[in-house]
Amino acid sequence: MRLLIAIFTCLLIAHPSVHAADVARYEPILKQADAAFVGPKSPARLAAMTAVHQATLDLGNPARADDGTQAWWFVQLRQRLKKDADPEVTYFLETELRFTPEPKKPAVMQSSAAVTQVPYQAGQGTMASLADTARSLDLGERPRLTVDELRAMAMDTKLKEEESNRALILLRRMNPSAAVPLLWERLQSAKKRSEVMSWEEQLMRVPVESLGKVAYDEKWTAPVRAAWLRIAASRSQLPVTVPDRNGWLELLKGPANENTEAAWDAVPRVFKATDRADLEAIAKTLPERLAPRAKLAIGRVR
Repeated sequence: MRLLIAIFTCLLIAHPSVHAADVARYEPILKQADAAFVGPKSPARLAAMTAVHQATLDLGNPARADDGTQAWWFVQLRQRLKKDADPEVTYFLETELRFTPEPKKPAVMQSSAAVTQVPYQAGQGTMASLADTARSLDLGERPRLTVDELRAMAMDTKLKEEESNRALILLRRMNPSAAVPLLWERLQSAKKRSEVMSWEEQLMRVPVESLGKVAYDEKWTAPVRAAWLRIAASRSQLPVTVPDRNGWLELLKGPANENTEAAWDAVPRVFKATDRADLEAIAKTLPERLAPRAKLAIGRVR
């Protein structure tokens, strides 16, 4: 009895948060395992392993409150792993130690001090002014640059292209009507496909009533013509001048490229149900790539 009291006292000193009830419950499982792990393989060893595994599942549950018993249990398993030389027992204990709960992260300290708002420092230079204007628009504040200043910057040929384009985009956000003529000019003069896509996107963001009328021109490059056709096709009330009927029919007969695809996308806007026969006749002559698009467009003609 004195020996048991001494062992129990040592356990409490090493792990002061371990409850006596936990020791009384799990200590016999460890003693049973100690006796079974030493001898040869037997049903008793399997029973001891089962009991240890069940205790590991109970104590290794992440939802369990950390009352010190978890740490005590896995310390006991590590001590037995160091002492045992049996391969089966070693593998079993290594597997059980994989259930060791991860240490909980300390709680974030909450400060009661008042939050100090640091005043925004405006930058210097053209790009800084444009960035400040964009920031003000995002926050719903008064922009640093006015509409007239942005229009002048967008038309200034002495500025860098990046600065001029940025000013035009901000002008579109502040006053779409003032930006539309310049946006159409940038689209028509774009040389790279990426530039065409960029200005096409900006024109798509302009309200319908501010978009203006721009006639289709065969002199444009192929990407620009396709962009114009996509704009005309995507906005049902878009007030954009379209080619005459014969001109559209010629566009629909074109080769399998983005221009012909964009022209077919605009068919529901341009043609009526009385034109269905002509459209179906053209669709029969199209390459296989365009056939599904043409069929869908003809089905939407009203």
